[in-house]
Amino acid sequence: MLLKKIALVSALVLLISGCEQFDQFKEKLMGKSGSAETTAPEAPVEAVATVNGQPISVEMFNSYARARIQQQKGIDIDQHRGAIINELINRQLLVQEAVKSGLDKKPQVKAEIQSQQDNILSAMMMRHHLSQNEATEEMIKQEYDDFVKNTNFDEYNVSYIMVKTKEEAEDIVAKLDKGANFAEMAKKKSLDPNGKKGGSLGWVTPSRLPPPFAKMLSTIKKGEQGSMSGPNGWHIFRMDDIRTKEPPSFEDSKQAMASNIQKRNLQQFIEKLKAAANIEVKKTGEAPTEPAPAATN
Repeated sequence: MLLKKIALVSALVLLISGCEQFDQFKEKLMGKSGSAETTAPEAPVEAVATVNGQPISVEMFNSYARARIQQQKGIDIDQHRGAIINELINRQLLVQEAVKSGLDKKPQVKAEIQSQQDNILSAMMMRHHLSQNEATEEMIKQEYDDFVKNTNFDEYNVSYIMVKTKEEAEDIVAKLDKGANFAEMAKKKSLDPNGKKGGSLGWVTPSRLPPPFAKMLSTIKKGEQGSMSGPNGWHIFRMDDIRTKEPPSFEDSKQAMASNIQKRNLQQFIEKLKAAANIEVKKTGEAPTEPAPAATN
């Protein structure tokens, strides 16, 4: 959300911003490696500009430039120092005018400012927590081993018929058991759009199916069929074929496994904070309102 708002402001100010060269900035901001540094820049010794006596610090400049790098992948910061300074000057002019107009005192604006501050602080707290609790190679390997152990890597080639009632389903299953052609039955009876094509769903993976369907299909062997009730009626499946895929390699899975650990770590951290907090939920009965449209002349 914060970057979206930055993008909106940037789109407006770029219309009136200039563009000029600057030297040695990339090394200071990006480091000699050429990648964005995650550590805070050195304390500024001077401002990049002042607006009505209000300084725009080097640290603010660096922070805004990093946001622009994330917003516009591949942007050449070396060529846009002047443009970025102009954006910051224009933003500061608008901020000063907003304060002069008393907009910062309006409840809705104060709430928006508080919300953005909370977004930034909560994101920084999560980043700090994860930096103090990084996933180790052993943890990632254990996550991968558990993933492989608990994941069904089978793929099913399935045909499918959907009808409204249990009686219809039982009648169709009885006819199929006696040798009726599944594709012809699907074309005549199925309410599912695939019925017109003989009911074939092609190859599907359990993870892409609703859990009850995946569980039922795991009990059916090749050439067998089964039925079950569902939200839209009764469902008849025939297992046309089964094949097993090899699990992804550990190296290809490391990033996803580390992400899983981080998500779980954050959730546990938040639950711990919640357990120690005094939380009281109050109902105001008031629905959120849309921002008032800007006045037009």
